[in-house]
Amino acid sequence: MRERFILLKRKPRFNSSAFNKAMLYDTFNWYEVNDHDITDNLGVDFSTLIKNLEKGDL
Repeated sequence: MRERFILLKRKPRFNSSAFNKAMLYDTFNWYEVNDHDITDNLGVDFSTLIKNLEKGDL
């Protein structure tokens, strides 16, 4: 769970209700990510998600 808190500690650069709902309902399988130890890949995916949300492409 430590990786999750590191990601969420950074203040978002936007206020997206869709993003907040995703965090609230925890639809992403964080446990699977931690079990496979792909934190580096998660960082890339997380930044891509943010860029898509900022552009409104989701």
